[in-house]
Amino acid sequence: GIGKFPYVSASAELLDFGRVLVSSTERREFTLPNRSLVASAFTIARRESDVAAVFKVTPTSGVIEPDGERILSVTYSPEVSGTFSHDHYDLTTPGGNAIALHFEGEAIGLEVELSKPLLSFGDVSIELPRKSVARSVEVINLSESPATFELHAYSDDIFHASLTRGVVHPRQPTAIRFSFSPNVPANYHKRVFLLVHGRAPLTLDLFGSGYDEKRRPATMVPRHLWEARRREQ
Repeated sequence: GIGKFPYVSASAELLDFGRVLVSSTERREFTLPNRSLVASAFTIARRESDVAAVFKVTPTSGVIEPDGERILSVTYSPEVSGTFSHDHYDLTTPGGNAIALHFEGEAIGLEVELSKPLLSFGDVSIELPRKSVARSVEVINLSESPATFELHAYSDDIFHASLTRGVVHPRQPTAIRFSFSPNVPANYHKRVFLLVHGRAPLTLDLFGSGYDEKRRPATMVPRHLWEARRREQ
């Protein structure tokens, strides 16, 4: 029954936030009923302190009136994709009881991919004015939220991109057009990185060959890239 000593309970001692997109915030609530005849003060403190907190409880202290209740809010704001967090918090009341609270959630990144991992420009003759060959790749967003992206290490006089940054919306692919304009007979290769907020970078290999009447290098094929990569490992 209702007693003369503080006794606080929790409507939920475990809050599972499920899978939450990085850099976003998910919110849950639970209540603290006080079924005693006296007011009860409470405090909530996190046990772990060796890593940054991704859960935030509001408020962390207060007073609950006799036979009353207090609503508490917990937010989960993950920052690193692929991490699972499980934090312990202790709720205590002076002269009363203690409750162990558990909050957990999994951080997921944006599901963004390229329509192809490489672009082959083939053999391009070196002429004046300089000849240019174009190829396109699509940035595809399989998530439910827009994704911002930026191309890194793309710019030089040989390869050129039609855009270097943008936003790709869910189920609305964005095309990036690359042009290849060799200036001397040689094989050319460039790896560019597509930086997407909330997930690991994507890579795209660009390659082609330039030739003239005096010199024609062997045509580059994807196998040459794979063999070169193996030698570098």
